[in-house]
Formats: sequence, C-alpha cells, structure tokens
Amino acid sequence: AVSGETGVTATAKTYAFLNSEYATDQTYSVLINNVTTGSFVISNANVTDAVDKINAISGSTGVTAQATTDNKVQLYAQDGSDILVESQTAGQTALRIQSVSHDGESVQPSQVWHRAKPDTAAGTGVAGAARGELGVADGTYTLVQKSSGQTYTFTVAATASGKSTAAELQADINGITGVSGFVVADISSNATDVTVTATEAFGAFEIYQGTDTTSSTARQTFSGIGKHVEIATGVQTDGAKTWQIRNDDTGKTYDFGFTADQDVANTNIDGVETGLHAHADLVGFSAYADDTTTTILHIHGSADFGDWTLIDRATGNALASVTENHAGALNAFDLALAAGGASNDAATVQGTITLNSSKTFSVTQSAEETNAVTDPATATGGLTNDNYFVTQAAALSTVSNVDLRSTAGAGAALKVLDGAIEKISSMRADLGAVENRLEHTVSNLMNIAENTSDSRSRINDADYSLESANLAKAQVLQQAGTAMLSQANARSQLVLQLLQ
Repeated sequence: AVSGETGVTATAKTYAFLNSEYATDQTYSVLINNVTTGSFVISNANVTDAVDKINAISGSTGVTAQATTDNKVQLYAQDGSDILVESQTAGQTALRIQSVSHDGESVQPSQVWHRAKPDTAAGTGVAGAARGELGVADGTYTLVQKSSGQTYTFTVAATASGKSTAAELQADINGITGVSGFVVADISSNATDVTVTATEAFGAFEIYQGTDTTSSTARQTFSGIGKHVEIATGVQTDGAKTWQIRNDDTGKTYDFGFTADQDVANTNIDGVETGLHAHADLVGFSAYADDTTTTILHIHGSADFGDWTLIDRATGNALASVTENHAGALNAFDLALAAGGASNDAATVQGTITLNSSKTFSVTQSAEETNAVTDPATATGGLTNDNYFVTQAAALSTVSNVDLRSTAGAGAALKVLDGAIEKISSMRADLGAVENRLEHTVSNLMNIAENTSDSRSRINDADYSLESANLAKAQVLQQAGTAMLSQANARSQLVLQLLQ
C-alpha cells in the first residue's frame, strides 16, 4: 500500500513442516484450515499418503504439500495466509508441526545447550560431579557456523556461583571477535538446559567442548531436550529389577536390568548406567544419586533421544513414584499435536514476509507486545512470536515531528534526519537520471527533425527533375503532332493542285 512512497515491495509466504517420528506407519486424519484430509498413514520413512491427501483438498484450503528429503511434509500457502492444522485422531500424539523460514527449508537458528547449568536437585556432591551433572565446565569451547564451516573459540569462566549462568554464557559467546547478537535464555520448568539463539545473519550453528568439532561426545548443543526424572527408591523393593525405557516419540522400547536398593547409596548406580548403555540409543543417558537425600535416584536422558516413559517390566505399567523434573523432546522448536479432541490438538502457523527494493532501506520496530519473547535483532527460534504485524501498525516518521526534548527522542530524530537525507539523495539521483534521459531524448528528436527535413528536400528535388523530364517529353510530342498534322493538311492541297 505504501510501496509507491517507500520504493519497497513485500512478498508473503507461509511454510510449515508436518511430520511423525514413529518408525511404523500410523493412521491420522487432520483438519487443514478446517477442511478434513480424511485418513492417511505417516511415519518417519513414509509421507506419500499424507502429501496426496493434503493436496487433494488444496483447492479448498489454499495449502499445498510436498515431501522433503528427510521425510517431512512441507506445507505451503503462497499468499501468506495462516495454516491451521488440527488433529482429529484420538489416542495418537506423534504428529509434530514446525514453522519454516521464507525459503521453505531453513528453520530458526536456535539450539538447546544440554545440561549447561548444574542440577540443583542433585546438589554439588561427588555423586553428581562424577557424572557431569554440575553444568558446563570451565574451559575452551568452539562455536561452528554451519553454513561456512568457520569456527570460533571462546572461553567459559563462571563468575557468579562457580558455574555459568545463561547470562554469563551469553556474554562469553558474544565476546568472540566478529560475533554478536546471540541470546542465551533459561527454559521454563527446566533447571539444567538453556536455549542459544543466533541472529538470522549468522544462521545455523553448533557448540563443542574443546576444539575437536568431529567428536560427538564433545557436542554441547542440540535441537532436542533430554528428559530428567527423579525416582523415589524408598518405595521400591530391593533386589534384581528389569525396567524399560519407552520412547514416546518413536515408539521404540529398551529393557535394562540392575540390582536395586531402597537406599540409593547402596544401589548399583553403575549397574543402572551399564544397563542403559547396553543399548546404543541410550549411551547418552546418565544415572546418579541425589545429593540431598539417600532415597532419590536421578535419570537424565540424552538430548537427541526425545521424550520417554519408565516402565516396570514386572507389572507392565509406568514405574511408580517417578517425578518428572522436565520433559524431553526430539525437537524443542516444533510443536507436538495432542490427540484429537484435546484442548491442544491444533496449531496455527503464521507466514513470513520479505521486503525488496532496488535501494537501501531499513525497517524499525517501534514497539512490541507486552511480555513478548523476542529480541528485535534475534530470530524467534520457535512457533511463538510477538505478533508485531498483527498488533502494531506501520507509521511514517517525518522531519516535522522530530522531538529533541529527550535522549531517546534525539536518537530517533537522528534516524529520521538520516532517512530524510537519504531520501533527498535518492530523489536527486532519480531526478538527475530523468534529466539525462530528457536531454538525450531532446537531442535524438532534433536529429530526427534534421534528418526528416533533409529527406524531404531530397524527395522534393527528385520530383522536380521528373516533372521537368515529363514536360520536355510532352512538348516534343506536341511539336511532333503539330508537324504531322501540317503534313496531313498539305496532302489535300497537293491533290487539288494536280486537278487544276
């Protein structure tokens, strides 16, 4: 609406990923913008049926689908309209949805720093320390920019409580020469992990402990969150136990055995870890005793495992007296749809906007929603945003409205004046270009007029010569005719003379 004044045009698109991490096909039915797809099957290896069913109703929904190389369904609304996805299937909770950037491929550059902070529930004793439950260790770390492969080293040195806080980790990362705009934030109801979000310009990244960026064990950041539970062993019976880890995201199960004791100090904790680590998928799990009581056992899952449930194989039911400190997730930045009929069985994905201009321009956010979780210089990192373009309206700042009565006003005035000067310079350049084109046009028209006059003169000269030739021809013919007529008249006189 204002592109004529600003010289900037906007394009809106909406992309989202819909997927399931289950290894086997499951049957679902969803609503896309309130239109049902009907039943389809989907798994982490098969999305063909889902794509076909969604495309079959695209004329009613305005949303098309295609499969990605990693077996996700890419949803696309070309006009930037919201995409509403609602599960209709009771008892099925494996569908996940994630917003995607304007290119339809990349997601927000955010990661979870796994166990970055000490587990306060486990205290600071030897039991926790032996299994790395005291948060990020001081020392050297490496930040890797995935798009370029460039690496940056930085040092973590806790200053507040002996272990780094989110604010201290943020300062450490942004202290790297040439790196800025990273935001490290605590996660609600999660005492050990933090989110690390880069700027859009920096893009996707990873952080490693030390300088070896090829070591999987040195990797610190993941897209997922490792689940953390406490088990009250005081209500458990002593002796040999067989428990089971059931992955709630993929449906896979893993049995492990150990010798239990009501007093965790006497429980074979190493045996618990040995049983867990017998499965390749559980190598990142750890078990440790609580430092504040002798009847609490902790199990902390790996960040790339997802959410899980602890099952007592003797009963086949979920283990009793388990307290979840925080849930796990394969991807902390997508959203799991609850079973159909639940209050949280739907998600709405909002679109993105790109601004284009042949000139340099800037966009300034003048306000944002109260309690918004965004930073103007940083990518959102998930489905949440501050709905700025919904709740706020664009306003044109003019030179006549500048206010110099405050520091903030003076700073804003400088931006307005800079913009006005840039606008004048741009207009001068445009007018200069127009003037040059006019001068060229005038010169060209003058040349055309001169050439036309010359051509007309030549044409006129050619016509005069032709008419002169025609006149001479006519005169010759006339004279010849007169002579012939004279001779004809003379013959009759000769005959009369002979008769006389």
